[in-house]
Amino acid sequence: MTSIAQTKPHLRTGPAELMIIVSLAVALSAAVVLGGAFAVFAVIGVVGFAVFVRYPILGLYVSTVLLLVGGASANLGVFNLDVPASLGKLAAAVAIPAWLINTILYRKPFVMTWEMVFLGAFMGWSLLGVVYAETYATQWGEWLRLVNIAAYLIFTVHILNTRERIHTYTVVLLACAMLMSLYAIFQYVNPNLQVQGDAGLAAVGAGEEKAYIDSEGIEGGAAVRVSGRTGHSNWLAFTLVMLLPLNVYWLSATKSLRMRSLIGFVVVVELAALVFTFTRMGALVGSIVVLFLIIKQLVRLTPERIGVLAILAIIGWTVLPSAYKERVFSFADNPEMKSTEARITLQEYAWGYAQDDPFLGVGVSGFGLRFVNEDHWLAAHLRWLIKERNWEALYYGPHNLYLQLAAETGFPGLTLLIGMVLVLVMRLQRTQSALHGLKEIDLARLAGLLQVSLLAFLCCGVFLHALHQKIWWMVVALAIALCYHQRHVIGERPHKTAKP
Repeated sequence: MTSIAQTKPHLRTGPAELMIIVSLAVALSAAVVLGGAFAVFAVIGVVGFAVFVRYPILGLYVSTVLLLVGGASANLGVFNLDVPASLGKLAAAVAIPAWLINTILYRKPFVMTWEMVFLGAFMGWSLLGVVYAETYATQWGEWLRLVNIAAYLIFTVHILNTRERIHTYTVVLLACAMLMSLYAIFQYVNPNLQVQGDAGLAAVGAGEEKAYIDSEGIEGGAAVRVSGRTGHSNWLAFTLVMLLPLNVYWLSATKSLRMRSLIGFVVVVELAALVFTFTRMGALVGSIVVLFLIIKQLVRLTPERIGVLAILAIIGWTVLPSAYKERVFSFADNPEMKSTEARITLQEYAWGYAQDDPFLGVGVSGFGLRFVNEDHWLAAHLRWLIKERNWEALYYGPHNLYLQLAAETGFPGLTLLIGMVLVLVMRLQRTQSALHGLKEIDLARLAGLLQVSLLAFLCCGVFLHALHQKIWWMVVALAIALCYHQRHVIGERPHKTAKP
């Protein structure tokens, strides 16, 4: 890992230097008074930029942590500009150009992989869809947001150029999952962080970090659905099922009993948070993840372990909230369960939009803007939510990634983005085999686990429109970096120097 320790330079503090410092302090104070919160964020950005130009790896870690646990955006400052309330977006906004300047100044090479070719083609194709969309002026910002996420992926791949950085970044993601899970549990037990009814709908529309008390179709008590700093219980479940498998790597790469105990605690906390999302997707895809881990032999099942797991399963079933059992495991037809009917309707309309324009689609984030004008009770309900509860049609989706891509970017866009993920899954398989041959057991296991995480993402895509969700882009970036590192760094070493 890059060391950031430096010998402290001698600081001269003569009259001229003191005058400059005082003048800058006065100018800064005046800017803060005049510009309010905007000026504060601007100053933080300038300082962060200066630090990240020198230490890009620090920019990656800071922005990743803050992006995952920082929260949403808000209007700040006397100029009413849209500034991220979370420092994560600000950190990423300065870390990426800082890295680019560092790369140019030090003449570092740029990485190009097949996944990036697919990504570049997808971004260009989706731009065409936005340009020709009827509401292109509204959708333009969402396409730019997607560009920022893609730039973050490229930035991450370039920074993760050593095995130490790959390991640390993996642990950073898992530590963020633990923090999000702890906050989710706190939401579950703290009534002050819970909302329901009309207030709950308004909170969801405003992106507030509150647990939503959902009593739809449940007789055994309401489900307190936690969000864990992701904005919605679905997104927390999505994040956890992608990151939970990586704990196996963290455990295998750790030799300390104390750290192994800590990792065990982390897994328990994350599983509890996953349960408190009260999502069928979390239970179903979580079960598929376990199956993948067994099939790929990434976890060993001995008779002793099977016995322990059986006992834990019995205890777990006993302590599960009754609302969870009823909501997740009861598939009886319940007329009060409107969410399933709504999802089917949204997906039917998405398929219709894809057939209407199979080439370009309605443009990125154009589904909700098109659907809100339909003659359907669900569209009328969305119009009410927009008017009365501050919802945004721009963020309304069909609860299916594949239909989202087909409807918004056409079938070429769907092919390009899913093709990128499938190519990466196949590359991870080859990388895992190559690392096994070089006796890089821990990294080989990480390659296999990343493959499981991406397969979990593809499964979650059946239930969620997750195009703009940051976590899967982060996992993809980590996977690309590992494959590139194996081929261009580890793969170049003679076999005899491979570590056991």
